[in-house]
Amino acid sequence: MEIQARKKSRVMDELVAMGLKGLSCYNEKPRFSISSSTLKKGRVLVREGGKFNGVYIVRSGFLKNVYFDALSSEDKVLGFFFSGDFVGLDSVIKKQYRSTVIALETVGVIKLSFSGLEDFPGDVYDRLEFLCFSNTRIQSENDCFRNFFNKKAEARLASFFIDLSCRFEVQGYSPYCFRLPMKHQEIASYLNMTLETLSRIISRFKLEGAMSVKGHEYVILEMDYLKSLMNRSGKRGLS
Repeated sequence: MEIQARKKSRVMDELVAMGLKGLSCYNEKPRFSISSSTLKKGRVLVREGGKFNGVYIVRSGFLKNVYFDALSSEDKVLGFFFSGDFVGLDSVIKKQYRSTVIALETVGVIKLSFSGLEDFPGDVYDRLEFLCFSNTRIQSENDCFRNFFNKKAEARLASFFIDLSCRFEVQGYSPYCFRLPMKHQEIASYLNMTLETLSRIISRFKLEGAMSVKGHEYVILEMDYLKSLMNRSGKRGLS
């Protein structure tokens, strides 16, 4: 077991290094075939029901993750991807993309091409590491999703801004001032509230001096105010 542990590869570390730094900045010789590309605003990266052919790492820009809701006959936003996120991890086993991912602005991505887990580049340890990594990421996202949507509307929006703030900070950007390319309708769809509810809560945040919002530019002025809302207990109501 000790020998096997030593043989375990750093495949996910290598993927992240190549995805975020770019091929030209990666000093070691890649052990698998990858490609980079750029998507313009509105272009589809993967389509719901499409045949799985690889995992993507977002290098720059924002994308939205959507699915078609037959009951309302419209797209529903499942979430957003940006720098450092993996697209397609939940589609490896069934070999079919589970949702549609669309660029919200010009986006740079790195693609690792393979048609299924059995074709994942590397040896059995690479595949096991990739599978463990995928399961951990998906489970973590599911846990956050359940906790997130048990909150009231204002707590969900506060959590949304705080989560983005933390992620921007990790990427080396300001955690207090950032630009979001998505429309308010798309944010409302993701947070499972009406556009009117979202607009009313944003107006309240501005009135309380907690945030400044001008178009796509967001400035957090009182982080403690948002955190107090995020941590406030109480079941969600209709929005």
